[in-house]
Amino acid sequence: MDSMRITNTNDIISVEEKVRKLQNQNQTIYDH
Repeated sequence: MDSMRITNTNDIISVEEKVRKLQNQNQTIYDH
């Protein structure tokens, strides 16, 4: 169970990072 929780949290973090990167790309596009 503990190992599953760890992988789940890691997956969530990775997804959040991807979303942040996409948002950053969008911001740069709008700026230009």
